[in-house]
Amino acid sequence: MVLTKQYDRHVPEKVFGIIGSGNANNIALLPSTTKSSARRVFVPACENVLLWDLKTHSQINKFVDEASSTSVSKKKTREEVIVVSVSPNGKHLAVGYQNGIIKIFSLTQNETTVNFHGHKSTITTLIFTQHSATLISGSKDTDIIAWDLITEAGLYRLRGHKAPITKVILMESQPVIISSSKDMTIKFWDMTIQHCFHTIVTHRTEVWSIALAHDRYLVTGCSDNELRFFALRSTKTDEDDTFVFPPMQDEKTNEDQVLIHVQSLGSLVRKSKQRVSNLIIDNESRVLACHGMESFGEFFRIATIDEVRTRLRKRFLKARKRRENGDEKNEEEIKIDWDISLIFTLMCEIKFDGKIRAMDLFMDTNMICKIIALTLSNKIDISSLNIELLEFSLLFLKVNGIKIGPQNINSAPGTNRSNGNLAEKGGCC
Repeated sequence: MVLTKQYDRHVPEKVFGIIGSGNANNIALLPSTTKSSARRVFVPACENVLLWDLKTHSQINKFVDEASSTSVSKKKTREEVIVVSVSPNGKHLAVGYQNGIIKIFSLTQNETTVNFHGHKSTITTLIFTQHSATLISGSKDTDIIAWDLITEAGLYRLRGHKAPITKVILMESQPVIISSSKDMTIKFWDMTIQHCFHTIVTHRTEVWSIALAHDRYLVTGCSDNELRFFALRSTKTDEDDTFVFPPMQDEKTNEDQVLIHVQSLGSLVRKSKQRVSNLIIDNESRVLACHGMESFGEFFRIATIDEVRTRLRKRFLKARKRRENGDEKNEEEIKIDWDISLIFTLMCEIKFDGKIRAMDLFMDTNMICKIIALTLSNKIDISSLNIELLEFSLLFLKVNGIKIGPQNINSAPGTNRSNGNLAEKGGCC
């Protein structure tokens, strides 16, 4: 009698030695009521989300979906975490997976509270509203969905993009959603009527990331080596924006029912020739970080609104003085020389120990910007940047960070049959 050959089925059991996965779209800092240097950051690590303490360089917690990781008999596979987002009140963690599912974790109970099934493809971006009651998600299926965390249901779906969504941001002063896509467009959505009221179509390549400074200046990054800037003028406020924005090219009419007017401000050329991976602005809107799939990031200083007004007033007074000293009598309006360097100025370039995958910023009490970067060498690099040292036009700063386990993603582990010891060969050896 011939016995049938038996096969043992092996399934994933546990992952160790990983700080952050190479497919993560972002990392998220835990909101803090005080601007202390002790911060915590959420990092996607394969199918889990790890919470790291930046002061002690230790792992505090791990968030994993127990339902999908333990039901082996139902043949459920573990999905990789792509994007994470923390609510402003610090109570919920939103996790977007590769299969299009969004899971909401309670940070107090350390368990999944609700699952959202509305997207058909990978989640690419997540963001909470100011009151932490609504979650906005974008996916590769070209849809944007607003989710209500109280009723645990979807509110509405926004359709209009023809390519995967790359990033979604929210305005603080207006109920406006700003979305970017690989279809080379940026759309502005009114959340009250769920309607797109403006589209930027001037980009000639895929738009990979966007950022908003002072709720007035929009920054876009594409596949080329330029950063483009746009002014967002609110039509609902009576604020004097004479020394905040350049003169309007087209006069406002009463027929315009839009929330904001969009005006191009110009562009800046980056040093990197590769596409932009992400644009990040800190919590005080003082530093703009730009990085691609390289080992260095470019950092721009953002002027405050008072600084912008002061600089424009000085230029206005100089222009008026030149007119008064001249022989010609011109009654036309005095024109101010406007350029984007009034607001955004390149401070430095920081080189990290590996290619950057994700980054986040926060400003402490001493106006020192803390930079947290997840690299493809399985490390979290932490750096500090003093934005007041403007006499340095170019800086290369060394960084310190969290590093455990293999320092390269190209590794080959193996076991010894006799004693079960584990050995690993990495590309860094």
